[in-house]
Amino acid sequence: MLQQILIIEDNVDAAESLSFLLEFNGHTTRVAYDGASGLSAAEEFRPNVVLLDIGLPDLNGYQVAGKIRETSWGKDIFLIAATGWGQDKDKALAQGAGFDRHLVKPIDYSELTALLSIAV
Repeated sequence: MLQQILIIEDNVDAAESLSFLLEFNGHTTRVAYDGASGLSAAEEFRPNVVLLDIGLPDLNGYQVAGKIRETSWGKDIFLIAATGWGQDKDKALAQGAGFDRHLVKPIDYSELTALLSIAV
């Protein structure tokens, strides 16, 4: 199933590369490079899926996820933490913040594709 995907990632090269790859496979993407602009983009774009880095320069990914979940339009978005932080405590924090899944960078594209196929 093709998705509308918002990538919120402060590493510009990583964000652009992932966006290109996803669009090459038929998805529609938008990219934001910090939490505040990511929230604005989510409200405007209304994605089905958000790939959200945790270690952002302003609002961290946990805060962004929480703010998305507080909105009427964000309750059903499929939130994926895409982060270098992969310890059990990081996964627990992500789940508590409202993430549906947790991927550790570098992201395995086949694992991401499998997740996108179940995102509603």
